[in-house]
Amino acid sequence: MEAYQGYFENGQFIPLGNFKIPDKKRVILTVLDEAPRFPAMNDLAAWDSFFSKIKAAEDESVPDFERIHLNREVDL
Repeated sequence: MEAYQGYFENGQFIPLGNFKIPDKKRVILTVLDEAPRFPAMNDLAAWDSFFSKIKAAEDESVPDFERIHLNREVDL
């Protein structure tokens, strides 16, 4: 017996992961009493927001930090 995780949305089972269940196999679907702890993988608005924020971050300037030399001795 094998178990696969997923969620149910708009009348369809959306699997988490890439697997194939062979045809004509007996299946038992268990509905849990908890909400999923992950964002919907097919939520295009969330992905668009994510990628637009990454694109905006690419244009940000990075401040210059003081250079340090880890191979020299320091008196404390």
